[in-house]
Amino acid sequence: KILESGALVLSRSWSSTCLQSVIAVSRSVLDLQRLRKSVVSVVACRVRGRYGRRSSRGTLKVMRFSVTQVVGALAMLLSGPTQVMAATTVGTTAQPTGTTNTVAATTAARHPQQQPFVDWDAQHAANPSDPTAAAMTALLRFKAGNLDRGTMALLEAANEWDWVALQYAAAGYGMMARKLAREDADREAVALTRSVALYARADFARRNRTRWPVPYPQLELAAPQTLALRGWGDAAAWLGQESEARAIFEIGVTTGHWTTALCRPDRELQTVFTKRSGDGWMSGKHHHHPVFFDPSAFPAAVSLRAHIGTIRDELNRYLEAGEDQRGGGPTTAMMGTAVPGFRTESAGLHGVGGEWGQLTLVVNGKTRSQGCSWFPRTCRILETLPEVAIVNGQVKISRLAPGTTIRPHCGPSNARLRIHCALVVPGQRTGHRSEGAAATFWVGGDTQQWVEGECLVFDESCEHRAVVSETADSHRVVLIADIVNPFLADPDEYMATIVPQLKAKPMLRTELLERRRTTLAQLAAAWARSAGEL
Repeated sequence: KILESGALVLSRSWSSTCLQSVIAVSRSVLDLQRLRKSVVSVVACRVRGRYGRRSSRGTLKVMRFSVTQVVGALAMLLSGPTQVMAATTVGTTAQPTGTTNTVAATTAARHPQQQPFVDWDAQHAANPSDPTAAAMTALLRFKAGNLDRGTMALLEAANEWDWVALQYAAAGYGMMARKLAREDADREAVALTRSVALYARADFARRNRTRWPVPYPQLELAAPQTLALRGWGDAAAWLGQESEARAIFEIGVTTGHWTTALCRPDRELQTVFTKRSGDGWMSGKHHHHPVFFDPSAFPAAVSLRAHIGTIRDELNRYLEAGEDQRGGGPTTAMMGTAVPGFRTESAGLHGVGGEWGQLTLVVNGKTRSQGCSWFPRTCRILETLPEVAIVNGQVKISRLAPGTTIRPHCGPSNARLRIHCALVVPGQRTGHRSEGAAATFWVGGDTQQWVEGECLVFDESCEHRAVVSETADSHRVVLIADIVNPFLADPDEYMATIVPQLKAKPMLRTELLERRRTTLAQLAAAWARSAGEL
């Protein structure tokens, strides 16, 4: 918000494109490479706005600035309007001191919340009838983790146009529903219904900008629209309101947040599928967004498939040890939480009657000592795969009990792909006549069955779900491994996904980029052949 208010001072008028650039700056402060690009966009807008035309010369000169100069200019941005243009433009004159900026003055008048260090708890205590202080106190309480009390306080404090508070309250009911998913289906449905209604109210209020409260400091805490759309649409989908959910997700496509309503990351990074190109396999009538990929093109998937016998042997020994501890027979293998290390999935993605457990081996590129004590050879294999050492990535063993349904959902990031290597795939129980496979997996509009000993590679940011039928004769067990997405259009984005300890090793960087090039070339050739056949 400091960056936004400071940047508004730069110009007397701003186009919507320039405002988007300003917002991009405020969201990029922790990523210097993206920050530099965003600041360049802002200055380019300023150059165009000041002279009433696009000044390519000025823009080019700005783009030659180093990261250090950009950060320096950004620091000056915080100190006032007169120094900024001198620091960021070439051959122009800064606005004279004392020049009145209508936009900035209006913004300051309507949103005094941009003044820092407001003690909202104290302000609310001093004046309990102040709706702004009440709403801010409730929002901060919610963000501090007090879900139940925070949600109720938000409902009490928010007026009908306070869309930020209403959106948080909707998210609160959505989180409550996830907690109830495996306990009480009726109460879960009530929470989901309340969540959908509050999201709808928040969306209506957000679209009526002129009715927002003045002042409106709640804007400082507004969540990204993608998170709101994901929560809203998921709640509708889990209530069985499929058409309503699709319409909600399409809002994200219309507003430019997502390329397709089936793939909904928190923030979509540009890939070779979303970037139009003349390369043939990325453009024209065959331009598409695939969700499954040929695993033979991914070195990590090839290596895991080659060692799947070793991984399965460790799994069998692990299960036998668990059975000995419980004194149970084969039919109890991996049931419930009695098996050491397996934790029940707690995000509310499966309902009453199912069982979904996971044992974690790697998180953010670091092996977990407990999981690797049971799967030492598997962890040594994983340590040879640089693609799995990624930020916000995991490697884990996942098992689904018969009768488990995983609801449709999307992963948070398209910076990664996901590998499923099938260790145990159930069949139908002996003597039971049932059509179809015992375990089925959907991603986007495509369907796959796991094949024991084989691996699948898919885009986890796209909608996916799974079902293991009640008539299955065993659990479904897969090794899940997140890998860096080679389809990211920007190689810098690709390397930014890798954990810092690997990025610091030049040889590994070279190896990763070479693996990425090989994967892209192999898949491009395969898709070109497929397009020719079509």
